[in-house]
Amino acid sequence: MAPKSWAIAHPETAAKLVSPPGRGYIAIVRPVLLGINALANELVAASGVTAVDVGATIGDVQDASLRSGHLRMPSSPPTGTWSAS
Repeated sequence: MAPKSWAIAHPETAAKLVSPPGRGYIAIVRPVLLGINALANELVAASGVTAVDVGATIGDVQDASLRSGHLRMPSSPPTGTWSAS
């Protein structure tokens, strides 16, 4: 059986086998990524911009763009859109 099919057929066993190497990988990579993030924040701060640790969603960006007037929403929905009928 292919690994994917086997994992679907035996999810708990697959999780038990994959978890320890995954935890080891995360233990090694996480400090590296935290360091890269800290360096990026330092570079952003050096450029005069305040770094934010929270990611913005597309809704946040759209709301800010609407408030600033840089984005105008159409008054009616677009025509010719695909629909599953």
